[in-house]
Amino acid sequence: MKSLIFITITLVSIWSLNICGQNNIHFIHGLGSDLNEWSGLSNEITSNCVNATTFNYQYSSNNSIAGIRNNINTSIAANNSGGNFVNSIGIGHSLGGIILEEMQGLGNISSYITVGSPHQGADIANSLINGRVENYISSGCKEVFEDVIVALTVSSSPYHYFVLNFIDGDGSDFKLSLCESLIENVMSDLANPNWQTTNDLQTGTLNPSNATIPSIGIWSVEESPIHWRFFQTAIEENTSFNINLPNIVNKTRGIYETAEDVSFSGGIFYVITSLFNPFGGLRGLKLLWISEELEDAGEWLDGSESAYGVLIGAKATVSQAYATIEKWICNCVDQNGKPIPCPENGDIEPLEPVAPDQAQALCPNPDCWETIIVSHYLTILNNSDGFITEDSQLLPGALQNIRIDGVNHLEQSDNNAIWTAMSSTFTSPPDPALEVVGCVF
Repeated sequence: MKSLIFITITLVSIWSLNICGQNNIHFIHGLGSDLNEWSGLSNEITSNCVNATTFNYQYSSNNSIAGIRNNINTSIAANNSGGNFVNSIGIGHSLGGIILEEMQGLGNISSYITVGSPHQGADIANSLINGRVENYISSGCKEVFEDVIVALTVSSSPYHYFVLNFIDGDGSDFKLSLCESLIENVMSDLANPNWQTTNDLQTGTLNPSNATIPSIGIWSVEESPIHWRFFQTAIEENTSFNINLPNIVNKTRGIYETAEDVSFSGGIFYVITSLFNPFGGLRGLKLLWISEELEDAGEWLDGSESAYGVLIGAKATVSQAYATIEKWICNCVDQNGKPIPCPENGDIEPLEPVAPDQAQALCPNPDCWETIIVSHYLTILNNSDGFITEDSQLLPGALQNIRIDGVNHLEQSDNNAIWTAMSSTFTSPPDPALEVVGCVF
């Protein structure tokens, strides 16, 4: 009986292969990556689809789109030749999807799926080539790190010459080379401005796509802050660090804001008392300088997502909003040593500088707080995966465009939700050209 069951299963399997035929699935990686990018999904399909054979293709990111297309098309034709296959399905991430679009009229793929591909061009390529990315990195390193470090050390620390040398070698232009080198190296691994493909992918240079054979477009939207989440993934992929970059940035912003308030209050205090202590004036000016640099750093961090959005083409919509805040106004003390609002005239000692939370504990009396209305600007970015905009990821002419939330560009090829979307396409296809019979996911 067991022998009969085994023979039956074997015959059914052979019948399945002969009747249903094999399906060749061709994986093409994104710019700056390699053939291992799709290894996870490729292995998943091999393990769960008895009628599927997978192929992964490698190319040089410093080739042209036309050159990459021709090379991969030749390789796919060779892998398809002589085979009894039903469908030849292409799957491409980012630039890989663009390569498949370029191949769709050449006869070697019957259908394709793109993931996070810039079908209308990639604004980040324009920004890399015209220098805006470099300026963004330089300004961030300067405002957030360099200027703050210099203000904290110059003229007040015996180690300030060492700090200047650490920043730039001779301290002449205060370029924080370590910070810039780290970020630029990460960016160049993704899309080097000197690569021919980067030039080809520019918005206005790349010919807009249109699907002419059965196809699916999969695209994703990253949550705010898109740039810190994107950079976190880039850092984790290029180093051994496992970090929560948005949390680190938020904590840094809070530290800077508190330090700015304390430095400003202290600066005012020492400037006022410089009449009695000549050294106090210099110390006050130093504290005011530190406060100003911390304020600039905070402003850069606050506007960094909007500025990054411009680099990738997720142009910002800005609207003005209003909020009320409580401002500490008891900056003097009375004869009993209690905080009071400073009168316009009078012989009253100014209060030692304190942080806002300390001020609240010192004087919970409402008279020491003034409610003021402040205006601020809300910035709303167009949707993106942190690298490519929503509009460019959508594939015109596709049978379906599938949205996946909470995934950035670097996570797409190894994301379970995207794998599930593809699996569903194979087992319940919108067109027979996308079907892979015999899959059990």
